[in-house]
Amino acid sequence: PHLASNCNSMAAAGERGVDGGAFEVPVARISEPQHIDSFRASQACAKLRGFIVALNDAVKGKLMVPDVPGSPIITKLVALIDRLDGLVDETPPVAGSSRFGNPAFKAWHGKLSDCVCDLVADVVPDGKNPAVIELTPYLLDSFGNATRIDYGSGHELAFVAFLCCLGLLDAFGPDDMASVVLVVFRRYLALVRKIQMTYKQEPAGSHGVWGLDDHQFLCYYWGAAQLIGNVQGLTPADIIVESSVRDNADQHLFFGAVAHIRVVKSGPFHEHSRYLYDMSAVPNWGKINSGLLKMFDAEVLFKVPVIQHFLFGSLLPLRLPPRGHAVSNDSTGVLGGVPGNAGAMPPTAAPWARKGGGGAQPPTAAPWAKGAGTMPPPKGGTGGMMPPTAAPWAKKPRAKSPPP
Repeated sequence: PHLASNCNSMAAAGERGVDGGAFEVPVARISEPQHIDSFRASQACAKLRGFIVALNDAVKGKLMVPDVPGSPIITKLVALIDRLDGLVDETPPVAGSSRFGNPAFKAWHGKLSDCVCDLVADVVPDGKNPAVIELTPYLLDSFGNATRIDYGSGHELAFVAFLCCLGLLDAFGPDDMASVVLVVFRRYLALVRKIQMTYKQEPAGSHGVWGLDDHQFLCYYWGAAQLIGNVQGLTPADIIVESSVRDNADQHLFFGAVAHIRVVKSGPFHEHSRYLYDMSAVPNWGKINSGLLKMFDAEVLFKVPVIQHFLFGSLLPLRLPPRGHAVSNDSTGVLGGVPGNAGAMPPTAAPWARKGGGGAQPPTAAPWAKGAGTMPPPKGGTGGMMPPTAAPWAKKPRAKSPPP
């Protein structure tokens, strides 16, 4: 209630969101497997997934270069993360606590709650302060669960949703997209890893040795894109070469993630990180990149245990049909598979996607959706759930592992 009061005080009554409706506090809506089909067909999915794919395209072949001045919005987002990093230093772990879940994280999260509205207000575009009430819950969910003291790919997705909502508010220019990943997301990764190690957060929904990573996912997807056509001559075989990982961790998200795993996990690499070990046999980074997107769809975006916690509002909307009714496709203007149905909500383009000249707008969620409009078809007989799946390269594991 205190948080809602603080954020509401920043939002002038009657202010409108990008679709003409009022900004709203986002809430979780997915509660059963059947809702996945509605989510697949929603504007929320088209916008969010399209944003993720657009960022992937923006970083292909690009290195992370430290201390590069960015646009004002990039600078503000880095300052936001730096402020939260400082709160970690001000909130040391409780001595003598259990192996997992240091209770000091709850105190840190409480400090985040106290300042989050002001932090979000500092980064929303001018004139968009009413959106603070909608963006704040995404940022609050971006660093782990304060009750369970855990962190997983769903929390990572919440931060990307926060960035996506800023994009839908026209906060980013075309030249900012690469910096969103290589500067802002990189800084976010450094913070959440610091939080994980300081407060001993448990992995949320980890698959253990059969998972890609205990906590993160998108650093591998975007990191593989960085490595496509890289001039250093790095190949997937370098994933298991310690010197290659060490020498390239500061320039590539992928190798930075592998380097972090080597710090926090002990034992032979092929035993504790089987998925990554198997990737080393893939012929090129493009195949890894496309395989990781399929794996992201299956294991994060369309997986009920993860997406049931995701929040939907006016910027990332989800309409669930009444029981017994056909699924609504918000992203194409089709309801129940029948074009032109009077009950369908016409899609609204993001502000920067509208072209002058008036008239009807094309049914596009955002400019980044141009290359990401085709979604994998639902799997029949699963109620919209995609079964757990290994990435394509993992279908034929190596016959023999190297000695420890």
